[in-house]
Amino acid sequence: RSSLEKRMDALELLCVARSGMERHCLVPSVLNGEAHCPEKLPPGSKCSAVCNAGYIATPGKDTTTCKKDGFWSLDMECEIPLVIVSGGLTDQSKDGDSSVEVLSLYPSKGCDRQIPDMPLAAGSHRTLHNLIYLPRDHRVLACNGLTNKQRASNSWD
Repeated sequence: RSSLEKRMDALELLCVARSGMERHCLVPSVLNGEAHCPEKLPPGSKCSAVCNAGYIATPGKDTTTCKKDGFWSLDMECEIPLVIVSGGLTDQSKDGDSSVEVLSLYPSKGCDRQIPDMPLAAGSHRTLHNLIYLPRDHRVLACNGLTNKQRASNSWD
């Protein structure tokens, strides 16, 4: 470390000791968005991501906390959402379909994710269901689906 850096560190310690000063954070940057923060940013302050149109907050990267050292606990991000289309009836014959497709709203050559077909529920295809991505588990949860037999819920990788 240079002598200037050492002197600045010593000056900071002196200011904290004699004046009770503490480091505050600067407003953080947000990839594809902006930060929503209180006016003053002492340690413990929280900011949240406000995403640009067409983006959603990246799971786990939507809020950050100012640490005692004047830096943020994590970098916030916004990303382009993916749409998962799955299952349903394919024609008037009531034949079902369990395929799953991932669609990107970003102009690209294709998606790099392959998702297996949705499991059958009691041997039957499902319709009118909701899909929820569980980022910690890297799983997709199918909820509240209807089959020709019963309500169905499953999760799969």
